Amino acid sequence: MDVYRYQNSKITLNTKGVLETLMQVSQKSEELFGVPRVLFHGGEIMEEQVLGKGFSDEEYIYATDDPMYALFLASIKLADAGRASVEYEDNVIKLYINSAFTSGDSKFSLGRVYILDAEVFQKGENVHEFITDQDLVTPVGWVDVDLTQEDFDVRVSDNL
Repeated sequence: MDVYRYQNSKITLNTKGVLETLMQVSQKSEELFGVPRVLFHGGEIMEEQVLGKGFSDEEYIYATDDPMYALFLASIKLADAGRASVEYEDNVIKLYINSAFTSGDSKFSLGRVYILDAEVFQKGENVHEFITDQDLVTPVGWVDVDLTQEDFDVRVSDNL
């Protein structure tokens, strides 16, 4: 994991600690989980501890090799017209929410970063995106996160 990707992002102490932990998890996946490589999926806390396409309208289960991407997605709860996006420019992550997110019922709240065995995923369309068409994926681990908008360098844009 290249730390330089975050040099232009605001990294708070809260975010830095979780980010460093996830980067260590990525580097020590064999030792910690017995798998050669892990990916991350940010989302809501689910009691089933299984990710599945059946829980949403998605065609795939998505994952990323970038822990910051997963942290952001784990920390947001979209409602109504609220939208969020993750983009990369010169390998620097850019996080976006729209004005409906800030003025509506969408919010930052408690979430979970799921740690997944990369073996069942293939490279997706976006630079740090991976996909699987399996119906269910069981995480090898997870980290609960409780971050706020102030913990991220988030831009507001209605072009999402």
